[in-house]
Amino acid sequence: MGIDDEAKNTQSTTYTIEFSVKPDPPINLNKRKNVEQLNNNYINQIRRLTPDLSREVVLNVLTYGKQLRMPGKEDIDENIFTAQMAKYFKITDKYLILRMFEIIKVERRPKGGASLLNFAKLVCIFISEKMLPKIDYAFRVYDVRASGRLTQADLEAALRPLIRFTSSVAGAGNDILDSDGGGAAEVDATDDHEKKALTEIVNLLLNMIDTNNDRVIDLGEFHAIVKRHPLMLECLGPCLPGRRECDEFVGMMTDKSSFEIAALFRHERKTSLNDPTSDTSLFDRFYPFQLEFP
Repeated sequence: MGIDDEAKNTQSTTYTIEFSVKPDPPINLNKRKNVEQLNNNYINQIRRLTPDLSREVVLNVLTYGKQLRMPGKEDIDENIFTAQMAKYFKITDKYLILRMFEIIKVERRPKGGASLLNFAKLVCIFISEKMLPKIDYAFRVYDVRASGRLTQADLEAALRPLIRFTSSVAGAGNDILDSDGGGAAEVDATDDHEKKALTEIVNLLLNMIDTNNDRVIDLGEFHAIVKRHPLMLECLGPCLPGRRECDEFVGMMTDKSSFEIAALFRHERKTSLNDPTSDTSLFDRFYPFQLEFP
């Protein structure tokens, strides 16, 4: 995917996207006018972020999201969100999915759900060709403390699972063959190796991205590095779907009426609840190591 002109000419220091902490307003579904007004309001908000998407596609994304809401509520809960990220977008990293869900939750309640508007914004950022909202979104995911800066501790927390996984794979054969009781020494050596590798990678990232040498990465610096090297967009973990997944999803949203989309996804919530991959406690099947939260 190329960098569009908007991203080429912009080094943003403030977010261009906002995910509302307020829940969706209750509406009378029996009043067609109310539904149309709300749809138009949401479509306009989303297309200001992703103007390359047609009204038809955005409306169909909203209609898809409506099928995922909790019965009698306006929110989309975490298990359903998790299942959709895995099923349609092939995003399966437990830690990153929890971070993604955290930034689109309403009212930031511990057990709060994602609003329809926030969920639809996220999906549209996925499938849009516009780079600027993708950069802002990725930085939000990585910015665990919502401070607008990525500290050395933030970088280490994001990269540690990858280092640990790589070490465990490399040492798997030795663990199986080892029967001489020297396991403790090998564990200590592995820990030292992981710490050294983590420090080297963090220093490398800071040297590449931190242009003012304050040992933190701000949004403007993140924009600048992605502008020069687009692959750095997901340098701290996969939080965006691949091109193939986006094309397939856009294909489902295109050349269909909202009624057809509603029928297509009518049982999506029930299917997700019956799918064991929607249970966040079963994510070891996706990620074979224990994640440490910062």
